[in-house]
Amino acid sequence: AVLDRYVDQQTHLPKRTAQDWHRLLAEYFAALPAWPARETGKPISLRDREHPMVTRRKVEELPYQYTGAQNWLRLTHVLRDLRFLEAKITAGLMEDLLEDYRRAQSATDHPLIHPLAEVHSFLISQAHILRHFPHLLYQQAANQPAGSLAAILAQESPRSDHWLRWL
Repeated sequence: AVLDRYVDQQTHLPKRTAQDWHRLLAEYFAALPAWPARETGKPISLRDREHPMVTRRKVEELPYQYTGAQNWLRLTHVLRDLRFLEAKITAGLMEDLLEDYRRAQSATDHPLIHPLAEVHSFLISQAHILRHFPHLLYQQAANQPAGSLAAILAQESPRSDHWLRWL
């Protein structure tokens, strides 16, 4: 039954390509909330603010699956989303996040991927702080030089928490 579902009986080749499987998995993980407690619309308890629950599997897999699916637009969107980045860092996946940027840059020369190098550099320079205090991501991004991609992403972010900007 498994062979009938996944393998063409005449050619004995898989019915879907690896890129198709990455696309399907990316769609699955994209549908999951990164911060289930935040996305319910209910007030967040003090305990949840101190120990936020992150959908670890989503933040671990989504950039990898988008890269495998060669969906550069969605990959760029995810790797520029400070909410996603904060969730991944909060899950203890800073090294995995940095690898997501390296993987994207080595997988393609697509023009959408080039600006990610600036975000990657920002994360490398701030990793020593963010590993211990991931909630400072927005503040650290906002304090980058005016006009830098990290500062622009912080200014455009829908996050409602308050942070200080160094002038």
